[in-house]
Amino acid sequence: KYGDDLLVVAYMNTSGRIKALAGGTGGAVCTSSNAHLVVDWARKQNKKILFIPDEHLGRNTAAKLGMDVSSLVTFPNPLYEGIDWKLEDIDGIDEAPMLLWGGYCGVHTIFTPQQVAWWHGEGWTVLVHPEAPFEVVQVADGSGSTAYLWNEVMNAPRGSKYAVGTEGHFVRNLKEQAATKGIE
Repeated sequence: KYGDDLLVVAYMNTSGRIKALAGGTGGAVCTSSNAHLVVDWARKQNKKILFIPDEHLGRNTAAKLGMDVSSLVTFPNPLYEGIDWKLEDIDGIDEAPMLLWGGYCGVHTIFTPQQVAWWHGEGWTVLVHPEAPFEVVQVADGSGSTAYLWNEVMNAPRGSKYAVGTEGHFVRNLKEQAATKGIE
């Protein structure tokens, strides 16, 4: 048993073993489009939430729900920071309403606030996936799941210009389809 005071929310794009942690705590699995709904439900369970495995989606979801992101605690990821840490060495763990596993998607962490500023300077609207770092999501014009990104662009008026920060294959398909509607 994982403890009665912990509820795990696991992101869908992860292994079955990670998703099983959610089930073992009475938690849930979420997608990028419903993460805010799942975390909102989890908060009502009056347990500490562990959001795994993507810290950026967890932090951006917390911000979307109006949570104080400075109160969140991110666990060191043993893959990047080694295993020489103990729970008692992590400041704020007892008070934090949500704990974030220090993992992330390498595709979405390449986007920077400076890139967003550059595209804005060129007159483009910038949309990003919520697995992008918090600082990027904060300066982008919008953030959401791939369905959100697709719909925002495809429903835009002719002549609109978008820079979309997500996986390259998706962006290539979106670029091709948007061009048929006069959207760049």
